[in-house]
Formats: sequence, structure tokens, C-alpha cells
Amino acid sequence: MTEKLSEIKNSTLYIVLFVVTTLIVLGATFFYGKELEDIEKIVVVMILCSGINIFLLADTTGSNGFKYQNLKKQWRFVFCYIAILIVAVALPLISNGAWPFMAFFVLLSLFSNSLIGIVSSSTLLVLSVMLEQNGGYSEFFIYFLSGCLAVVLLDDLQKTQDVGWPIFISLLMQFVLFVAFNILFENKTFTWVSLIVPIVCTIINAIILLVTLGAFSQYIIRGTTDMYMDINDPEYALLVQIKEKDKDEYYKAIHTAYLAERASMKLELNSRAVKTCSYYHRISVLSEGKSWDDVLHYFKDNEFPDEVIPFLNEFYDPRSKSGFVSREATVVNICETVVSSIMYLIRKDKDSKIDYDELIDKIIQHKLDKKEFNRSKLSFSDLENLRKLLKKEKLYYDFLR
Repeated sequence: MTEKLSEIKNSTLYIVLFVVTTLIVLGATFFYGKELEDIEKIVVVMILCSGINIFLLADTTGSNGFKYQNLKKQWRFVFCYIAILIVAVALPLISNGAWPFMAFFVLLSLFSNSLIGIVSSSTLLVLSVMLEQNGGYSEFFIYFLSGCLAVVLLDDLQKTQDVGWPIFISLLMQFVLFVAFNILFENKTFTWVSLIVPIVCTIINAIILLVTLGAFSQYIIRGTTDMYMDINDPEYALLVQIKEKDKDEYYKAIHTAYLAERASMKLELNSRAVKTCSYYHRISVLSEGKSWDDVLHYFKDNEFPDEVIPFLNEFYDPRSKSGFVSREATVVNICETVVSSIMYLIRKDKDSKIDYDELIDKIIQHKLDKKEFNRSKLSFSDLENLRKLLKKEKLYYDFLR
């Protein structure tokens, strides 16, 4: 029922996007006094582009390709798109050298993904160029190339701690393109006065980018971070339920999460997602059924970040019996095997002296012999780094006693 309601909601958003785009574009063509032939061209082009945008949105919804939890809040993208559409309609009233399209490219990609951001921004850029009195390809390529570069450099703000250099490189690229197009394609003579417009455009884009990225990090990325902080708290209600149901499973998850988090940081993986996966991949202890469909509601009800769901899903995929695919799930599986083996040996004999190095080598070799890594994206280099890290944790293993 919830999925059906979500589909209806998304379909309504797509209809609104298409209808509003068509009406605004049609109104803009009359406002600028375009000839009937030009009106037909502009409207047809925008209808086709809108159709492509809607197709990408619908296709990405099915593949869960939205970033930053935006899959559940597609109204953010629609609202942002319509707001930028209104601005794009008004931009031909000012110099085409002062359009803030770089910021628009980044903003739309943040509320969807890189592909949708580039395609939808290009659509609006085409509209602004077509509404100009003497619009040409030069301004389109300037903003398109610099916008694409900015999207690529700022693709993942969760991993990009310092956005200064990406923004600087993108703005520099746009500035150079302005100067190059003016000299090479419009045959203008280089003068210091000719730099005024590119400088103004650079400043405008820099201000919008800094404000936009700051607000986005504060209200959206921080929301995902807070979510991880909640569900990765050992006293979180869901973890407490696991503890009350099966203490051995709970403590094994705690120890696995410690090792897996350290390993993920060493291998430059998503450490928060790995820690979450370590805690909750055995959530089936709370359920009568053991399939993915039986446990998925736990993750949906507690609003787990979308990026961790595929890793958790691997532990319920029958194909994972022959090995995991993602590096994250593989690391969790290896760390859990180490913890389980040590806990078993200690339970068997509390005073036993365990050769941890030998144990870790045997576990990894056993998995290699069973060809469990054949499907995994974990490289041999990753595996060796993981082996070394696990061997350095001897002091921690003593706490398992």
C-alpha cells in the first residue's frame, strides 16, 4: 500500500513538472514576442526535453539511483527545477555572460544524481539560449562544459570534505572558456575591459555555489549523518531489541562493527554504512521469517539510509552463499567470521592460547579455497591490507574473553 501511494505521488509530481514546464515555456515565448514558427520550435524542443527528464526520473526511481535520501523526497527536485525554470526564462533579459548556470547544474544534480542534473540543467540552458534575441552555441558550450565539470568535481559531498578546490577549478574553467570563446569564436580583441563580464559571472556563481552547498550540507547531508549516529548507537531501540532477543548475536555484532569500521577506514570504504551493516545484517533474529521480505520493514520503518540497504540485502541473497559482491559486505563477512571463530574458541576453553595470526590466515585461506571472493569487488590488495589490520588487533581480541 505504501509503495502504491509512493508511485501515485511520484506520477503526480511528473505530471506537474510536465504541465508547468509547458505552460511557463509557452508564456515566455509570447512574452519575448517570438514568431509563430519560433514558438513551435521552442515548445516542441522543451516538450521533448521534459519527456526525457521525466523518463530519467522514473527510471532512476526504479533503480534507486537518487543521492542523499532524495528518492523519498522527489518534490525537492521538482520544486528546484521549476524555480530554476522561472529564472532561466528571465535570464535572456540580462547579459548572457552573467548567467549562474554552473550553480544550477550542481544544485539539480544534488537533488537527483549527476546524469539527471546535467540533462535537466542543459534543458533549461537550451531554453534560455533559444529565448535570446541572438542566442548562439557559444554561451551554451561555455555553461555546459563548466557545469558538467562542476557536477563531476562535486559529485559526492559526503566524501568531499573541502569544496574549495573543486569550486575554484570549476570557476576557473568557466572564466577561461569565456575568454577563449570571445577571442577564438567571436573574433574579439582581448582587452582588460572584456574581462569584466566573466569576472562578474564568476563572482555570481561563486556566491550561489557557496550558499547552496552550505545550506545543502547543513540541512540534508547533516540529516543523513544524524541518522547514522542514531542507528549506530549501541543503545538504539532496534539494537536493544536484538540484545534482549539474543545476547550472543548482539555482542558479536558490536565486536564485528568495531573491526569492520576500522577496516573500512583503512580501505577507504563508507565506514558508517559498514558499521550499520555490521550491526543489523542479522536482524532476522527478531523475525519469524528469514528472507529479505521478512526483514525489510525494519529498515524502512527506522528510515535507514538508502546507501546501506544494498549491503544489508546481500546477507539475505541466496547467491551470497557462494560469496558476497560489494567490498563493504565482504569486509563485514570476514570480520564477523574472525569474531565468531575467536568467541567459539574462547567459549570452548577460556584459558586457551590462540594464535591470532594463524587463525586469521586460516580463515582467509579457507575462503580463498572455497572461491568465496570470486564474485567480490574486493581486490587482492584490499584483502592483504585487511589481513594486516586484523592481525594488529590482538589486544582487542583479548577483550572478547
